[in-house]
Formats: sequence, C-alpha cells, structure tokens
Amino acid sequence: MSMLEEAGLKPKKLKCPNCSNKFVPKFFHREKVKFELGAPLHRFKIPKFKNSNGNSRPYNIVRRSWVTFCPKCKYIIKFAAEVGKKEMLADFSSLLHLKEFKENGNIYEYSFNDYEKPYKEALYYNEILMEDLRNDILNTLEDLNLAHWGKLYKMWKRESSIDSFKFLIRFYSLILKHIEIQDVKISNEKYSEKIKNLDLPEVLKKDLLEIKELRRKTIYEYYDLNEVDEGFIRNVFINLMFELVFKKLEPLELKSIYNKKDAEILDNEFLYSEFKKLFSNYLEEQLGLGEYANEFVISLLNKLKVTLT
Repeated sequence: MSMLEEAGLKPKKLKCPNCSNKFVPKFFHREKVKFELGAPLHRFKIPKFKNSNGNSRPYNIVRRSWVTFCPKCKYIIKFAAEVGKKEMLADFSSLLHLKEFKENGNIYEYSFNDYEKPYKEALYYNEILMEDLRNDILNTLEDLNLAHWGKLYKMWKRESSIDSFKFLIRFYSLILKHIEIQDVKISNEKYSEKIKNLDLPEVLKKDLLEIKELRRKTIYEYYDLNEVDEGFIRNVFINLMFELVFKKLEPLELKSIYNKKDAEILDNEFLYSEFKKLFSNYLEEQLGLGEYANEFVISLLNKLKVTLT
C-alpha cells in the first residue's frame, strides 16, 4: 500500500485527451485567453459553448483559463477559469459603457464568474500527507519529554545560571532516572550493567560510563573541569538526545514516503524540506542546541533514511 493510500488519500487524476495517460497535475497556472469562434477548449462544470448566428457575439466567452500539461506526452490542457455570460441590460444610458455592447437593438454586457482549479495539484496531496506525518511525529516525540532534558541544557549554555559542574551533576541524575535508578550512589557495577543493557551504540555506552567517573572525580577528588571535559559532556548529552529521538522515530518508517507507487505525486524535495523544518523548529524549542542543531537534524534524517533521492 502506498503512503498516500495509508493516509486515506485517493488522488483524483486527470486523463490526457491526447494519450489517455492518467495523472495528478503538478501545477495549474492561470492565463488570459484570446477568444476565437469555434476554438476547442476543455471546460469544467459550465454550460456548453454556444455561438450566435451572423456577427453576433457568443453567448459565453472564456477570458482566462487554467493551464497544465500531460507529463507523458507534454500535451497542453486547458480548463475554463473565468467565464462570461452574455446578459441583456434592462436599464442603460444612450452612451455605451466600457463593458457594454449593442446587438440587434439591445444592449448587452458579459457577467463574469471565476471557477476554481478543476483538479487538486500534487502539492495539495503532499501538504495533507505532511500534516498527518507531522502530527504522528510530534505525538511520538512527546513521550520523550525532551523539554525536561533541554531545560537543563539551556540553563547551562544559554542562561549561564548553572556552571559545568552543576550541569554534570544534574545530567547524571537525569541519566539515572532514564535507566530507572533512584540512588545517585549506585555502584559502578550496577550502573555499568544498566548502561550496557541500553539499546545504544557502544561508543555512547562507554561515554555514559565515563560521565559517572567524571562526576566522581569532581566530587571526591576536587577535580576541576576543563574545556576538553566540557566539550565531552556536551557531546555526550547531544549524542544521547540524538539516539533517544532516533529510537522513537524509527518505528514510524518515514523512509516509506518514497514508495514508488506514489513517485509521480510525492515531491521528495518538498517533503524533505518540511521534515527538516519540523525537526529544526521542534528540537530547537525543546533542547536549544543552537549551532549544533543543523548537524543534529541532517544526521537524524540520514539515519532515518529520509533523503532527497
């Protein structure tokens, strides 16, 4: 089943009158029409074209049209966008106004009505699909309570209300809470066992073990954190957030948006841009990663296999 079908979308397709190819238009543009008697025109939900005898003006005229083309044979297809209906005026002056004309002793003018695009463009289906995906993503990430982690990081990096030592202590406490341990004085063996059982990359597991050792040194050996230590703590925090977010999003299988059944409708560039914008805004709001946010988001999309190709 395609991604659009899973979202409950059944695109209405246009049939090309030239090659019979059925497709969802990529776009419609609106253009002026030079009226010609007897000229063929594809119309949508308007009266059939009528012509009067002699030199009389036609009953209907089309002033503007919606234009698209068949992606297979490139045939240009037009639909009425602005249609004028000839109406006789009951009250008029002896002088004709700009829109009025005389015919068989009577005064007429055209009353114009606009018509919407006859088919939804591909962008419409992409936007609806993206809205459904956006809701699924935000609902899924809500379970992580990233704001709880981010509040600590923002206090350290943005507000400077806590120093690196205090951040390390509180970060360690959040790690313990995450692995469901209450005692901050947990033994190295117990802590190591819990960390090793986490579904995380081995490198990150080693770093989380080092966080406990670094905490011990700062408390019991009066060790002063330096710039290298601060960079290490920051990287561990960001990498842990990355893995937590990835593990939450992975079951959504966002890569399936590139299902070949929808290839002619789905706009990979649009969807990729929307995903990037969504994650950037949400993660910046929740975590406040600042200069590291862009790399975080791009790496996340790559690991989720959401790409431009």
